[in-house]
Amino acid sequence: MTLKLRLVITFTALSAVMVLLLGLVALGSTQRFLVNEIDDELREIAGRLGQGNLPGRSPLLNEYAVVLLDRNGDVVGALAPGFEGEEEPLPDTAGLERPSSAYLATLPPTEGGGSYRAIVAPGPGRGTAVLARSLDSVETVMGRLLTVIVLGGGAVLLIGGSATWILVRREVRSVDEMVEAANDVADGDLSRRVESEPTAEELGALADALNDMFERNEQAFETERETKERLRQFVADASHELRTPLTAISGYSQLHRMGGLEDPESLQSAMQRIETESGRMNRLIDDLMLLAKLDREPERIIQPVAVDEVVHAVVVDHDAVDGHHPVDVTDAGLTVLGDRDALTQIVANLLSNVRSHTPDGTRTSISSHGGGGGVVLTVADDGPGVPDDHLGHVFDRFYRAQDPRHRSGKGSGLGLAIVAGLAEGMGGSAEAAASPSGGLAVSVHLPSAENGVDEQESP
Repeated sequence: MTLKLRLVITFTALSAVMVLLLGLVALGSTQRFLVNEIDDELREIAGRLGQGNLPGRSPLLNEYAVVLLDRNGDVVGALAPGFEGEEEPLPDTAGLERPSSAYLATLPPTEGGGSYRAIVAPGPGRGTAVLARSLDSVETVMGRLLTVIVLGGGAVLLIGGSATWILVRREVRSVDEMVEAANDVADGDLSRRVESEPTAEELGALADALNDMFERNEQAFETERETKERLRQFVADASHELRTPLTAISGYSQLHRMGGLEDPESLQSAMQRIETESGRMNRLIDDLMLLAKLDREPERIIQPVAVDEVVHAVVVDHDAVDGHHPVDVTDAGLTVLGDRDALTQIVANLLSNVRSHTPDGTRTSISSHGGGGGVVLTVADDGPGVPDDHLGHVFDRFYRAQDPRHRSGKGSGLGLAIVAGLAEGMGGSAEAAASPSGGLAVSVHLPSAENGVDEQESP
């Protein structure tokens, strides 16, 4: 059974019960009212007649029956209701005893159907006097009232049921649309929404909740699709990056097996190339493992870290590795809330990126300043730079920008992606822009220690 039919049947059944109860109340009230009126008339007429002999027929009494009984209960006089020649049956007074005071009673007729409403009072000579009036008029009124109640109640039920069907059908139409929308989304139409605005507040809230769920579902599927696409591209790029050193190592080993490296000089050169490519492959694998660790959101010790202290330590290492890329450091005396090892790796990766992608002699400047409730650490070089349309992708893993920056082959293509991941792990962010000299400037935004946050483990 459908919800619409169930609602209509339930409403109609409740309406029928209400009509029945109201009809019974109306019938009972009307009958009591009419009988009480007859009782009042009987008392009034009985008072006028008094205790005298049987009155003669008159227009006043043509609707009433008068019966006089002796002390033994036998009828000694009677006046039937109706006009002369058309008298109606008398009330059945058999078994009535002389009362001590007048009382009202309902008596059957001596023949035929119907009933009488009678007042029984003490009569003359220790007898009994009965004044009665037929209840046919009451029964006629009650029959007509019952007909009106049945016909009116049927009309009310018909109209109410039809109105309920129309109303429920209109309201449930929005439910049908919600079901249809949910089925469409389940079939793959993620852009499907509930378009109509239900008139009922509860159904409107349900439609809004469904649309919100559909929106989140679409976003989740889109995110999953983008994640799968990034993963596919990441695997392809990682395979490509690993294939290059492996191909070189395999080539030199085959050349040696074929006897192409017999002289010591050629063998020494080949061993150096194998060592170089092995180191490159090791760095690539280390970076991949670090990115995988960052994706798992590792716990970090968040504590105040002096920016200048970390920067100077990394610059010392940089100068020891490569003296062809001078670095200028501007001290600001700022402290951030972060992980010392992560901040050290951020600065080291940024300087390694300069070494890998800029020619010798490129000058780099490192500065920091407060801003927006945090600290901004900026590493800017005066190298070839990156085109503006590629700046938004420099933090992508293995992103290859067609730019004039020189690639020495030492980088893994993951350095800036690691910088962005480490910054986000400390509650910050990274962004790239053109430096004033036309090179690349990478800014890392980190929370400031001036906010008074105690040392804690990040979730």
